[in-house]
Amino acid sequence: MRNEPLTGYILHQKPYGESRSLIYFFSQEFGLVHGIGKKNLPLFMPISLFATGKNSLKTFSQSQLLTHKPLLISQNFGKPMIIGLYLNELLLKILGIANVEEVMPKVWQQYEYSLVQIFRKVNTHQNQRWQFVLRQFETVLLDELGYAIDFSQDFLQQPINPQANYCYRLEQGFVSIVNKSQNIPNNQPLIFGKQLIDWQEYLTKPNIFAERLSQNLLELSDLLRKIGVIYRQVLDNLLNYQTIKSRELWQQLSCYQKHIYQKQIDKK
Repeated sequence: MRNEPLTGYILHQKPYGESRSLIYFFSQEFGLVHGIGKKNLPLFMPISLFATGKNSLKTFSQSQLLTHKPLLISQNFGKPMIIGLYLNELLLKILGIANVEEVMPKVWQQYEYSLVQIFRKVNTHQNQRWQFVLRQFETVLLDELGYAIDFSQDFLQQPINPQANYCYRLEQGFVSIVNKSQNIPNNQPLIFGKQLIDWQEYLTKPNIFAERLSQNLLELSDLLRKIGVIYRQVLDNLLNYQTIKSRELWQQLSCYQKHIYQKQIDKK
């Protein structure tokens, strides 16, 4: 590359000398690009810069915020920030070295869309909306990497039976469970065939999910929980079971918020 214009987002950065940083930049044009550039550039904000260099480590210059796009975040640290950190960590760990400078237009578009949705204020069912956005992003990422999960058929390539129960097995797919004496993987919930069919519909028609959220909150929460377990199983396997620090941050913040809420209840 020589003065190659890039548009994208900082996934991670760490000090490199006194005034510069080693930057992991997720670009629209070349996917993940490593480089040395300006220190303390903001996360979750669209940035343009120029990249130069023949080796895997580029030199970034003329970096600037894209001011024509709205600011997505405030300075307050909370769950939206941790969700954003999870997206960054997931991309960085999965793309790693093998997929450096490999263009991923669908993932890039879904990442940008996800940031907008995560930091957008809504008045109802915020947790469920966040979970759905995360599962959408993970779906696109797995699809583009060649690890798509087929929710429309079982491991025998038979259509999903809405009346049957299933569990997901790595490198196989969905296996019909006739009775609980069958070998079910640890911590793997049974999921109804109808739930799998519904999930396939929600992925292709997200508006339907939003419409049903206020009508079937408990059902959709149960579905999101089960789908989350499946995605985590697949992603952890791809990551060779590396620790995801943002997951730990989420658990810590959730426990803290529950503690504060309980203290407020006890005072009443």
